[in-house]
Amino acid sequence: MDMFNVLGLLLILLSQFCMGLPWVKAGGAKSAVAKACFACVAGYFMRLALFHAVALPMTVLGLRFSTMANVFTVLLVGACLVSAWLGRDAFRNGEKQPKFTAFDRIYLLAFVALLVVQLVLTVTMDPTTKTYDDAGYTVYSSDALATDYMFITNPLTGLFRPLGFRVVQSALLFPAYISRMTGMPVTMVERTFSYGLNLLLAYGCYVYMAEDLYRQREDRLIFLILLSGAYIFGYHSSYSMTFRLLGPNSQGKAILAVTVVPLLFVVLRKWLDRPYQRKCGLFLFFLSDSACALSLMGTGYVIAIVVLLTVLSLFRKQRSWKHLLYALWAGAMPCAYMASYILLKNLI
Repeated sequence: MDMFNVLGLLLILLSQFCMGLPWVKAGGAKSAVAKACFACVAGYFMRLALFHAVALPMTVLGLRFSTMANVFTVLLVGACLVSAWLGRDAFRNGEKQPKFTAFDRIYLLAFVALLVVQLVLTVTMDPTTKTYDDAGYTVYSSDALATDYMFITNPLTGLFRPLGFRVVQSALLFPAYISRMTGMPVTMVERTFSYGLNLLLAYGCYVYMAEDLYRQREDRLIFLILLSGAYIFGYHSSYSMTFRLLGPNSQGKAILAVTVVPLLFVVLRKWLDRPYQRKCGLFLFFLSDSACALSLMGTGYVIAIVVLLTVLSLFRKQRSWKHLLYALWAGAMPCAYMASYILLKNLI
């Protein structure tokens, strides 16, 4: 691994934290740990939205993968610098946390031990079912690195097939970008590196959720311990949440299930209790766009949840009709993608 690869790895690891800093105050986290977790989770989707904004049009135009990667790298570095400046005071004026008690330390050690067990399970186990989407990530990314073109091969048949409906799913190419920047093989990126990072991403969301659910640190840690146990022993089929978190968790639908959906329920509960804020709507806009990049299911997931919760909030006494604007923010890009796809499908 040369210096370029080391810098590339640092960019991959630090960029999602930097890009999440401007959104920390909107997330409403109180402790420094929850703020850091929310920054990493939010930054992951902001980075993916940026990647999607670059990869999608350049794929449609038939440009080379190396060109796309270079353009994205420049934009990513610039976005990190701007985000770090905008979020420079994200950790100021945080709520002072009480000192750790003996029970807090015991519960923390138990949770960390269970998290390490899950990391080992995720990285070392090799799923043998429902992994056809993993083949898509591996084939598309390997193909992009080998040919310098994007989305030109059918991953199931190996036949030449330019474009197709998966072009909207630009996250399929992100392992190729990580491989290019770090020097790791695509299979290692897809089946090892991404698995571990996606598990930590999900638990970052759960730490943020725990703070929203419970006031006491002890209760939060017990919640995380019970949640970890439920995941470890919750495998009943390939449609279980355990399979999506500890199995092939780099698939788009897995990230939607274990991270996007819980995140939406937490932030919307907070935001629907406050006056309407355009910044929160902008976050939903980028989140829904990155959900589309992850999976075609993302075009419906985010819209359905946001519409459901905003409509239900209108039945409260302190309702605000402006909250319906959140549904418009969340539905803008998914509706645009679906309308474009239907239009092109009927014309071609």
